[in-house]
Amino acid sequence: MNSNVEKRRLKLQALTLIVVALAGYCSIKPEVSKNLPVHEALPSTKALHSQGFIEGRLIFIGDAGLARAGQPIWKDLENSIRESKQPVTTVFLGDNVYEAGLPEKSERDPLFPAYFEVLRTQVEAARGSVETIFVAGNHDWKNGEPQGKSRILEQERQLVGMGARFFPGGGCPDITMKNVTPGVSVMFLDSQAIIFLLGDRKYSLKNCRVKSVDELKSQVNKVLKDFNNSERILILAMHHPLATNGSHGGHFGWQHHVFPVYNYNKYFPLPGIASLAVWSRQSGVATPADTAHTEYHNFIVFMNEALSEVKNLLVASGHDHNLQLLKLAKKNHYQVVSGSGSKSDPVDVDIDSMEVSEKNGYVIVDIMNDSRMVLHMRVMQEAERVLVLNYNR
Repeated sequence: MNSNVEKRRLKLQALTLIVVALAGYCSIKPEVSKNLPVHEALPSTKALHSQGFIEGRLIFIGDAGLARAGQPIWKDLENSIRESKQPVTTVFLGDNVYEAGLPEKSERDPLFPAYFEVLRTQVEAARGSVETIFVAGNHDWKNGEPQGKSRILEQERQLVGMGARFFPGGGCPDITMKNVTPGVSVMFLDSQAIIFLLGDRKYSLKNCRVKSVDELKSQVNKVLKDFNNSERILILAMHHPLATNGSHGGHFGWQHHVFPVYNYNKYFPLPGIASLAVWSRQSGVATPADTAHTEYHNFIVFMNEALSEVKNLLVASGHDHNLQLLKLAKKNHYQVVSGSGSKSDPVDVDIDSMEVSEKNGYVIVDIMNDSRMVLHMRVMQEAERVLVLNYNR
């Protein structure tokens, strides 16, 4: 009798785990290109260049913190830069060194040479650019710790020594502006530093222009007034996206419901535990790296309020390990996620999706002389995907 009861109990537990896993799987829409909108047909990039319509080129690549020389993506990046007839600015969107940033030399970490080589690989791949710019990600901040500022400063020192730039610099919640063309400017932010500031998580603000939330608001408003209700286009470059249909935005593939912490464990299935991990992230209790977490949510609210009067906006971020182009709530506001420089992760197709890929790659933005931007989603081992953002409409 006890044996039969035990068998029924075990069967019930197994059935419960299967149901939980299937429920999670069924709640996720797969990446299906046919569900995406049809885009305007374009002449080839070569034809656009020969006709002189392209004023400048930006390349956005994020989360490249496992870069190794010889990986296909770096040769592809070199080719994209070399083949451009216009000056190229390459921007690395954070999480430049996994998993916890670049240790200070004083830490005497025996892996320092390996971490340095990760950075050097990225810089060398972009060497043909007129300027190579890095921003910080949460992993660069010692995996999201305020005490990680020393590692931000070390990374900045090493990058500057290799001829790259680090914006806004100093591990500060400051703003750095760069004019790319007469009608397009890029605003660089250390989004992790701002998240710390808004969340009142104490860290050193020595040598920073912005030292309080009020000063941050004042500086942001001062910069954005030139773009409010203006035909000029603002590109906001920072690590954390304002919207994403990847796992940081609460969108999970079936893999996440089978393998807990999918990016680090793809071989040991624990479906019930994995689904609980998904639920904790969707509820915002697992990690401040997810949009559902209070700190990240407050950052999104702050930025959306600040950007509400900007007429023409493109946000370029990393963080989720895939490629996305999303239409934001306001007309002429778009979000690019380019976070698959080293890792790849499933991505959902939702109502705001314009194009997505879960493969490694990066995004090229060609700035046209007629208020259009042509986006090239460079996906490794796949055909390039080309889209147009028309800011005239």
